[in-house]
Amino acid sequence: MPPARNPNEPLALPQCRAVLREFMCHKNSTNYPKVYEFSDAELGAMSPVDLYRFFCFKACHKHDPGPTDKPMYARANSIEFWKKAMSYFMPNRLASWNYLANPPCGNPTKSKEVNDLIKAVKKKETRKQGRKSKADRAIEPSDFVQTISILENTQDYNKRYRHPAMIKTQFHFIARGDDIAHMKKENIEQSAEHPWTLTAKLRWSKNVSEERDCPKQIVLGANDPNIVFSSHGGGGGGVGGPFGRGLAFGAEAAPRGGGGGIGGDIGGGHV
Repeated sequence: MPPARNPNEPLALPQCRAVLREFMCHKNSTNYPKVYEFSDAELGAMSPVDLYRFFCFKACHKHDPGPTDKPMYARANSIEFWKKAMSYFMPNRLASWNYLANPPCGNPTKSKEVNDLIKAVKKKETRKQGRKSKADRAIEPSDFVQTISILENTQDYNKRYRHPAMIKTQFHFIARGDDIAHMKKENIEQSAEHPWTLTAKLRWSKNVSEERDCPKQIVLGANDPNIVFSSHGGGGGGVGGPFGRGLAFGAEAAPRGGGGGIGGDIGGGHV
């Protein structure tokens, strides 16, 4: 059996290793094997200047660019990821770079040279003098409604019930898809203080590490089926209230799931 994964390891650990290897190959002019394990002594010899020159080369194809050079080959977000990736492997990764020590020591990724470079690249990007962003445009309300409409007009069960339920839940909580995919029915309950509403917890969010990080969030009903998880009236254990039709768990919302819902152990269908 393969060794158990360390829960504290970043999910992008293979990418982080690739960044570290690329840096060390560049710094030492050596083609290290992909499976090479760098020792603490090798990592401890790294300095902020080494990182600065590497990041400059990646962004400008120059080790020491001037004020008129433009970072046309890498975005500031990429440099921030490379910085974070290499920081994970630093022997003193929790300590900022100490310039007063003799010799200077600490985590070279936490240095003014690296931070000032990232600020400079961001400034160039703001002035449209850097690499163009490849980020997608923000979703518009019409895009959201069209997506829901297309899915709910298909005959495929998952596309018609499960996927719209997940999308609407994600929209309501301003959450990531992964947060909603792991949401369980036990985390959704009727509010004791406002019985016409529901409360829910996002226990899978990337920022949740203990119970107090996931307080109850309120779920309000609506007469707009494009937004609320389900605005179907009638059976299925709906929670009635001043919103006219209330919120339903099942019935018309999940004809096959029987009290179905979103991902996790909920079954399949609208909540």
